[in-house]
Amino acid sequence: MNINEDTHPQKKQRLFITFFCCICFSLLTISSKAQTPQIDQWKATLNTQITDSIRLQVLDKLCYAYYNKSPDSIRFFAQQALPIAQKLPSKLTTAKIKNHFGASYFFQAKYDKAEKYYQESLSLFRDIPHDLGTSVAYNNLANIYKQQGAYTKAISYYQQGLAIQEKANNSRLMSVSYTNIATIYRFQKNYPKALEYHKKSLGLKKNINSQRGMAIVFTNIGWLYCEMGKPSLGLEYLKKALAISQQIKLKNPLIFNNLSYTYQKLNQLDSAFLYAQKGLSMARDIDDIKGKTLAKLNLAHIYFTRQKYVSAIKQAEEALTLAQQNKRLISIKNISEVLFKCHVKLGNYKKAIDARTLLIQAKDSLFNINKNKQLIEIETRYETQKKEQEIKLKNNQITLLKKEKQHEVLLKYTFIGAFISLFFLGSLLVMFLRLRVSKNKQLIIQNQQLHEAETRLTQAKLNEKRLLAETLKKELEIKQQQLASKALHIIQKNEILEKVKESIQSLKKDNKVNVTQLARLVDSGIQIDKDWNNFFALFLEVHQGFFDKLQGISDELSDTELRLCALVKLKFTSKEIASILGITHGSTSVARHRIRKKLSIPSDEKLANFIADL
Repeated sequence: MNINEDTHPQKKQRLFITFFCCICFSLLTISSKAQTPQIDQWKATLNTQITDSIRLQVLDKLCYAYYNKSPDSIRFFAQQALPIAQKLPSKLTTAKIKNHFGASYFFQAKYDKAEKYYQESLSLFRDIPHDLGTSVAYNNLANIYKQQGAYTKAISYYQQGLAIQEKANNSRLMSVSYTNIATIYRFQKNYPKALEYHKKSLGLKKNINSQRGMAIVFTNIGWLYCEMGKPSLGLEYLKKALAISQQIKLKNPLIFNNLSYTYQKLNQLDSAFLYAQKGLSMARDIDDIKGKTLAKLNLAHIYFTRQKYVSAIKQAEEALTLAQQNKRLISIKNISEVLFKCHVKLGNYKKAIDARTLLIQAKDSLFNINKNKQLIEIETRYETQKKEQEIKLKNNQITLLKKEKQHEVLLKYTFIGAFISLFFLGSLLVMFLRLRVSKNKQLIIQNQQLHEAETRLTQAKLNEKRLLAETLKKELEIKQQQLASKALHIIQKNEILEKVKESIQSLKKDNKVNVTQLARLVDSGIQIDKDWNNFFALFLEVHQGFFDKLQGISDELSDTELRLCALVKLKFTSKEIASILGITHGSTSVARHRIRKKLSIPSDEKLANFIADL
């Protein structure tokens, strides 16, 4: 569910709320068309003479601008910002930059590295101290554990952040935390608990008069009641959400789609059809792929119920195309199920088999994802129980030592007391040994179960990595083709400019034309590669971390030398490289020699082989 929030009206908290929302990744809605000129302006500012504090602010804005777009770009600008923040020094700014690093790895699902940087950010916020920043760090860590399926640990971190927010009496952040916790309970299909936390969030949003937040929570509650088998009650909340959204002109197709789904549960197909069409229209207006997918799925269900199988297939196939674009497995599963039923009704058994195959594949993928999350949750619970057992064992040992000391005191008085004490200790020893044998047996069984769970987890991870490798290989081939196309475009452009230059030289006899100036302009056009920025961005997507590795070996490489290394990585010849960079073949050889020297490449090793191995 979407949980976007309004901006806090109090001036004191406005800046921090923006920071919190960006780090939590749920409130960032940057338009790429509107943002590009601003990004170009910020990049141009970095090339001017500005103070360190202003440079730090610009780099921070650039990091935020690339959220959900380019994790490598976030890291690129964060790497420039970190030494400035450490030089000033500013622990608060350094903590924010650590968050940027963590976010870049989070977007790439590199959760180990993301966790490392978020932990460093948490430590800095605690040292300052900065309570609300600390709560942000807790929420970021909770997001990682939620993505990995470690729901118990995620809830624990959300609650630690919530405790700080409650102490600060920050109702807005508290409502977001309640919603996050409710989402986890919804993933676990613990609908009563999810409902409890959604209602807590609703109470806070009413107190701060957040109309947008109330509409979203009403939508979530309405869906929960519908899933709990109470569609009439769910309809009441969804109508409240619709009334608020129309009042504040909130465009949220999910409300219409949930209304359509609820009316289907109530077998009121005319109303279900009407709201599905409204949801589709609004989703088209705001280009919401998820909204369009759900609306078309609702229409397919309605047509199927009305036995209009051809229309149902048409809507389902359009929904399937959208779901595959958005990689929504749950939607693909539901859509393929509708297609299978429709084709069976029409006697199209071949297409029914294809739909059934797609349904099985989607179910298998969802099963593997859920299984991985369950295994992680089991591991987390096992670690928690293990610690609790260790504490209990230590307490038992302390108790036993106290009893032994009491027996030693009693031995000083009478022989009978000593005999009784020895008998008592012997009895305890026998019981302890029996208990120990019993615990050892239980431990062996638990170890076997853990080993089996680890084996299944390892196999699931191997399958996931294999599928991911195949997907990445196909994407890499496409990107390589795009890079080659870009390079060829640059070569063709430079060749055309060379021909223009030669034609201009032949007109030198005509004194009325400033031929020399035109030739210089053409030279400038050859030397300045306006397409390089696009080429550089595409190269970063294909070869992530390439320039980081080069600069890790030598930080003396110029921008031109980095470009040449990129072209060598793509296996272009020296002649092609010279054409792309707008330099002579001899200049290319000199540049190669300088690069070999800066990178300390042995004389018996080729530059191309050295770069290919990076």
